[in-house]
Amino acid sequence: MKKLIIAFLVLTPVLLFINCQNAEHQSEEELKKEIFVIHDDVMPKTSEINRLQRKLRAIKKENTSLDSMQQQKLTALLKQLEEAHDGMMVWMNNFKSPAKLRASKSHQEIMEYLNEEKSKIEKVRDDMLMSIDAGNSMLNDLKKK
Repeated sequence: MKKLIIAFLVLTPVLLFINCQNAEHQSEEELKKEIFVIHDDVMPKTSEINRLQRKLRAIKKENTSLDSMQQQKLTALLKQLEEAHDGMMVWMNNFKSPAKLRASKSHQEIMEYLNEEKSKIEKVRDDMLMSIDAGNSMLNDLKKK
């Protein structure tokens, strides 16, 4: 009976620790999923950015009738599109999965990191969507002329 009580007293904290770790890992993975919902929603738009860049570069090259103000707007827009695209590539290259961080970081540090990454990918999303809207708007304006 004593052996059973000792085993219970030893195993209970171990099981509680394992259960707590599982809950922490689960919350990290849930936040990672939220991040990748945003990523997966906007990542396909990189092809739209590329399409817009090609069209706008062709217009800039072929259309010599654009005044200097239009040329400047076009140059700025091409830069905005490029920066939005690059923002996604940089974010993807720098993102680290919680599983890779567990050896060197606490649960709290991982959660802080993931929250920062969520903010970053939201900014990437916003930059991409705004640059696409601006590119489409400029294309429409140039087609009217």
